[in-house]
Amino acid sequence: MNIQPYQLTNCDKEPIHLLSRIQQSGVLIVIGYDYKIVQISDNCFKLLNHLPTEFINKSINDFFDESFMNKLDSQIKSSQNQQISLTIETSYLDKTLFCIVHFEKDYIIIETSKIKNSSEFIVKSEEIVAKAVEQCKATLDFNVLMQNIVDTVQDISGYDRVLLYKFEEDNHGTVLASATRNFEDDFLFHRFPASDIPVQARMLYINNKFRIIENVDEDNSFITPSRNSINNEFLDMSNCYLRGVSPIHIEYLKNMNVKSSMSISIVICGKLWGLIACHHTTPKKLHLSLYKSFYLLSDIFSFQIEQKELFEKYEERLKAQLRREFFFNLLNSKTDSAFFDAFQSEINIFNSIISSDECVVFENDKIKCKNSSLLNSEMKKIKDFILQNIEKNIYTYI
Repeated sequence: MNIQPYQLTNCDKEPIHLLSRIQQSGVLIVIGYDYKIVQISDNCFKLLNHLPTEFINKSINDFFDESFMNKLDSQIKSSQNQQISLTIETSYLDKTLFCIVHFEKDYIIIETSKIKNSSEFIVKSEEIVAKAVEQCKATLDFNVLMQNIVDTVQDISGYDRVLLYKFEEDNHGTVLASATRNFEDDFLFHRFPASDIPVQARMLYINNKFRIIENVDEDNSFITPSRNSINNEFLDMSNCYLRGVSPIHIEYLKNMNVKSSMSISIVICGKLWGLIACHHTTPKKLHLSLYKSFYLLSDIFSFQIEQKELFEKYEERLKAQLRREFFFNLLNSKTDSAFFDAFQSEINIFNSIISSDECVVFENDKIKCKNSSLLNSEMKKIKDFILQNIEKNIYTYI
């Protein structure tokens, strides 16, 4: 594949979903719905004991066991929408393989790695989910929830630094919570520019809510052939967990002294609300069978944050309603003074009701109440401007 060099100034144009390479932690196989192998990653010999040329144009039946093929058949026959994923364990020679199978429109993508008894596979999927739900259950404080989330992710994953940041309307990000060890830099409340995450990367973070980069110093394995013979296009790897890494992003991580990273998307109402970014000072592996569990964490945390924000908005509306009722009841109770005198005495409460810094009340040309640093002449100019635009609903005076 001919990939032109991309700089930070034009990284929005980098085709990161079409890089035609994967990370070394597994093998990727592409087959047609006739089960013929059309593409495979060039690191396949180590796991599957055959060279790429020995796989291309052969049937997947020739290599994988009957149980695996039956599950493929069953899924294809039962699914109306083929663009889903399926996890399968299968035997291959003397190995047990874990596979994530993506049923795309024109072809099937199989991501596979060997299951082995090691420390990287001690944590079970159900334990990950249970721990997340337990440690981040209902809390009355938004900041406490943010901190609970990063502490939980660090506890589950073991990463040295976990940051949770939220995207603003301008797509800049602000770090709201941090759990850090083995790094000198703590980015709490740090603001990241929108350019740190290009537009096409944001789309991938919405569609594929989990991403891991195991070793920034390890070369990727290329997919061969580079073009898919079914549609004569480069493979769309948007849904692939093993997808290779953009050189620009690798450079970015190295500049931060990060050797391995993981990210979990926070998606609310179909929009990228924020990210949980995990960094490690050394290369770090995570078994393919755990990927979907971390993907599920995205849904759990997104739901918790959405519910917390909805609760806080409801709480703020309720407080505003109580302030309004209190204010008008207070005015009504002041029967021994004129209305404007009562209003002036409680004008700070009125400011809080409508979240304003200053307030001026006119009766004809007279200023009856005010909580303002403006000169009387300035306030009169504003009043005259409003009267000239009285038919409008919104006024802007500069």
